[in-house]
Amino acid sequence: MRIVEISGIKLEIDERTARTVESYKIGDRVKCLVKSYGDNWNVYPGVITGFAAFTNLPTIEIMYLANEELKFKAVNASSNDFEIVPLSEAELILDKEDALRQMDSAIKRAEDDLLDKKQKRAYFVEKFATAFRSDPVEVVG
Repeated sequence: MRIVEISGIKLEIDERTARTVESYKIGDRVKCLVKSYGDNWNVYPGVITGFAAFTNLPTIEIMYLANEELKFKAVNASSNDFEIVPLSEAELILDKEDALRQMDSAIKRAEDDLLDKKQKRAYFVEKFATAFRSDPVEVVG
């Protein structure tokens, strides 16, 4: 084992099994391996949105699309539930229009759910609110 320091980041390298290190830049497409429940892992398309050059724990910032939801993840040496690898141009996991359709569908479901909750609240105020006391109750204890 050999310890190498690059730009303030210490790396421990086993020279017997050393391999090529991928270089990433903002905007690179990546495949995200995300741990779910138990021993299950899922693969989602993502993109690198930034780098945080923290002295103690350099971090890669990732945006990825999982189950019609746009998610963000900070990945560093302490991340044990998330991995990334480069996504080659030949791999077509998801196209832009499909991703936008998925997000629009999720937005529509959320808007419908919000409308339903507002309607239930209005119904409660109209039909049931009279059954509840509206003046404050003083608690003596």
